[in-house]
Amino acid sequence: MHRAALLPILWVGGACGRISFDDQPRPDAPLDIDAPLDIAPDAAPLVSCDWSAGPPFTASAVRRADLSMVDTEYDPFLVQGDPLTINYVSRDFGSGDLLEARRPSVTAPFATPVVRADLSTAGEESALALERGGLHGYYVSNASGDTWIYEVSRPSLAAPLAIVRKLTELGTTGGRLDPWPFADGLGLAYLEQQPPMPNRIWLASRPTTTDLWTTFVEAPYAMTFSSMSGATLTADGLVLVFSAPGTGGQNDIFYATRASLTDPFAGPFLLAAASSPDGDHEPSLRDDGCELFLSRDTGMGTKWDIWSVPAVDP
Repeated sequence: MHRAALLPILWVGGACGRISFDDQPRPDAPLDIDAPLDIAPDAAPLVSCDWSAGPPFTASAVRRADLSMVDTEYDPFLVQGDPLTINYVSRDFGSGDLLEARRPSVTAPFATPVVRADLSTAGEESALALERGGLHGYYVSNASGDTWIYEVSRPSLAAPLAIVRKLTELGTTGGRLDPWPFADGLGLAYLEQQPPMPNRIWLASRPTTTDLWTTFVEAPYAMTFSSMSGATLTADGLVLVFSAPGTGGQNDIFYATRASLTDPFAGPFLLAAASSPDGDHEPSLRDDGCELFLSRDTGMGTKWDIWSVPAVDP
């Protein structure tokens, strides 16, 4: 594996929290990937793992028997701010259904997962990314005929999630997947499928949490890799992790870091603890940067399982 050349991308501190470039109504054409960003989280974790000298992990990824079943599982997303609750997808019950599982501590296995009846349809649902508090977030569904991102919300944790709207402002053709909301609610990373073009990651922003997504920039390193997917960041915005083809042809997990929100990301570098000779996809960072989940191709047809890099203390 190799270390790719550095491409800068910035968050510039400011009250409005918007991406600092000209408005673009739809991400239908590439934008300047070197454009500075201004998506700063409102509140970072009180304690987080230090990535300044590289990933803090002391062990390699292990298969999660507590989350892996007979068929394929993918999109393992911890609830932001809640490392004990995870949502992911299994095809054991049909074309793809969302499951939720909880664990008593970060070192304990998850209890038996349950299907999320609130978001299940005859189609495929995936990538449920809930923000802090678990009352609001985004997920992907193909129930309307295309594969697209939807906003979801609920009044309390005891209530079911309900669809608020389809994010039609993200484009008009292709598919949109893998949403990852930023901690302040003003930024959103997502994957664009636009065949025959390679998959691309976009970063969207908006002035307030009640606005539509109005500005878009293609994520850094799009010119370094033939395809990218699964962008995920820590709550403080200092660590970026994503999946992309490595030198062996299979997807690996890569990361980039920076010292502050006004610095460019250095990297990307191979995240060796989460990469293997098999295909490694859809990383999901715990928002304090101390644990990482991913989907790994086990080499048996299209079978994917959930793996995680064991948690470390901050």
